[in-house]
Amino acid sequence: MATLPAVTPDSTMPENPPTQLRLLALLTAAEGLIMIGYALADLVVAAINDSDQWGAVWFVVVGFGLWGVALLWTARGLVRRRRWAFTPVVFTQLMFGILAISFFGEASLLAKISWGAVLVLAIVILRLAFDRTVREWLITPLG
Repeated sequence: MATLPAVTPDSTMPENPPTQLRLLALLTAAEGLIMIGYALADLVVAAINDSDQWGAVWFVVVGFGLWGVALLWTARGLVRRRRWAFTPVVFTQLMFGILAISFFGEASLLAKISWGAVLVLAIVILRLAFDRTVREWLITPLG
């Protein structure tokens, strides 16, 4: 069985991730933790209120929980210079942006402020994801 050659960092790339990438990874991890927290909070509130909508509760718990864990894994992939990590970050921000815009209609003022913050965060993360330094760090092949 053939073994793959060892991969060493390219001499033209710095050893440590650039600041923009670290910030992108930090914000991605924060999103993941917020999603996991939201899923757990939804589960606790449903249990306390003796909800009769357990199907919807489990959908949120499993969906947001797994998505949050995936975002944590993605943040780790960003710092470790994995090309695949770019796609989940962009997909998540596009989904959050679409959700944020769709909830502006007849929502309460608090909901509009919350979703407005989500939209701003999605735009900031997309801007970081498409930053030239970040793209070069993720796209430039190792070795």
